[in-house]
Amino acid sequence: MPDWLADVDWDEPHNLYNAFEAVFWTVVAVSLGCRPTPRRASGFRWALVAVLLAFAASDVWELKTGAWWRPWPLCVLKFACGGGGSLLALLWWKAETRGEAAADAS
Repeated sequence: MPDWLADVDWDEPHNLYNAFEAVFWTVVAVSLGCRPTPRRASGFRWALVAVLLAFAASDVWELKTGAWWRPWPLCVLKFACGGGGSLLALLWWKAETRGEAAADAS
């Protein structure tokens, strides 16, 4: 285990949950990065991958601080990732389904 995680109390359920969540969002980001996507949606997909990886990193940061609202930059990062990730997921989905609708119409 890395030295910077040595003082984390792994008996606390919220620490285990944050570690699981960091791994989960990393797996989602890597899976999304490996998914074939039409060119028109590719930019949104890669931006979403970056946001998901930042969100996973914020969960690791939370392991060290013990709270998502402390310090304040962590809180800002979590809200930015949540809002930005939601917006990017919507834009990516719209860009990806726009091509399918055009193909169905022809």
